[in-house]
Amino acid sequence: MSQTAEELLDAVRALPEGERDRVIDTLVKESEGDEFDPEWVAEVNRHSDEIEAGIVQGISWEDLEKKILSKHGDDV
Repeated sequence: MSQTAEELLDAVRALPEGERDRVIDTLVKESEGDEFDPEWVAEVNRHSDEIEAGIVQGISWEDLEKKILSKHGDDV
């Protein structure tokens, strides 16, 4: 990955969660049909819609990582 792409990813990661989700959602929707499985895109869009509607809440990577490591330890 180029340095520009890495810098862009860092900038997106630094955004507040809602803005970051909108960036990801926009990129996925604009990429539909390019190289993504349509079923996967539909699933991502469904999850995005649920988050935007307040039906579900996301968790931070740090919290997810803690859950994974507490459940699976070094097997991950």
